[in-house]
Amino acid sequence: MLGKVSGKGMANMDAKLKVLSGSFSGQTIQVPHGKLLIGREEDCDLRLESELVSRYHCVLLLDDHALRIRDLGSTNGTFMNGRRIGTGEMILLQDDMISIDKMTFQIDLAEATTGMQPSRNRVPSVRIGEADVLAECGDAVLAVVQPECVRE
Repeated sequence: MLGKVSGKGMANMDAKLKVLSGSFSGQTIQVPHGKLLIGREEDCDLRLESELVSRYHCVLLLDDHALRIRDLGSTNGTFMNGRRIGTGEMILLQDDMISIDKMTFQIDLAEATTGMQPSRNRVPSVRIGEADVLAECGDAVLAVVQPECVRE
């Protein structure tokens, strides 16, 4: 079971991305509280290795009450439920679909109960260099850069 974030007497939002395409379809990615930066650059939290993905493509923003997405001016766009989103923030709901290049993710939201500690469980992955590769779909590679691998 993936962990939930504790709070101060109020319900918190717990969010995951379900990978729907590629050889790792069915895997999930826990969205951390705060931001999840998606793009090709090494300092992105979620790296998609495709020339059709911008260096800083989009960002997911999770707080106690909502999950939002914002395109960061990407060339090829970020799509929510088949429609290209702009650079304004959009609120994501349960089962919304996010597409970036050939990768599609389904949003899985739940209210986290208070008093639970974050889990250290991780999505199963294959270690390659400084990133964990979660899925491959055509020329796109979904990878999560580990915090200890980020160069400052």
